[in-house]
Amino acid sequence: MWRGSQLCVLENTAPGMHATMRAVFFGLADNPQKDAAAMNEKLFEKTELTYDQVAWYRQRWFVTATLVLLTPLAALILLTGKTYAEQKQVVYELKEPVTNQLLITCATLIGIALILAIPI
Repeated sequence: MWRGSQLCVLENTAPGMHATMRAVFFGLADNPQKDAAAMNEKLFEKTELTYDQVAWYRQRWFVTATLVLLTPLAALILLTGKTYAEQKQVVYELKEPVTNQLLITCATLIGIALILAIPI
């Protein structure tokens, strides 16, 4: 059972881990002086589009869902075009390093599925 003091010790041993995980999963800025709702500039690029103009299959929620449920479809979407995210009515495009990381994740999940599908 975790206690608050144990959790604080864990956070103190890896102070940059929390900020990195927050930036990757939520796109939040690492710098606490910036607005907490600002997207990380290293991961996302601001666009002039509205979220209504973005195809539903290029939106972050759909790519995330397909990554979990239908990984080859997520890989196809990532390979064939840009993916977008929205925060506070501002649309951001995922930069190439993020897309590459997601493609590596897709390839890893597909590889694991293929290995598990081999009969013993």
